[in-house]
Amino acid sequence: MCWKHALAESRLDTINAIQRQQKEVAALDAKYTQELTNARLENDSLRADVAAGRRQLRIKGTCSVSKTATGAGMGNGSAIEVSREAGSTVLDIRSGMISDQQKLQFLQGYVKHLCQ
Repeated sequence: MCWKHALAESRLDTINAIQRQQKEVAALDAKYTQELTNARLENDSLRADVAAGRRQLRIKGTCSVSKTATGAGMGNGSAIEVSREAGSTVLDIRSGMISDQQKLQFLQGYVKHLCQ
């Protein structure tokens, strides 16, 4: 086999490998893009329900009270209902967190794929 033929085969193998990797990365991108779209749609639906009053956002928490405090207070595990505006803000934060998580998952998958 002449060196030109070997070089041509090597280049063809490289091109095929690159094309295979591009397809695999495109599949990863499509998967995580769809997951992100679904999460955004769910969050938008929650936001619309809170804004329309169909749902209420409640935050469950605990309140540590010093032993010297007196008077009425919240017990542990009480729920606090927040205003619609605050609920919308919480859902904005949730949306940003979901987006960041999806981007990180995609990048982690991409790096794992490259290191195989």
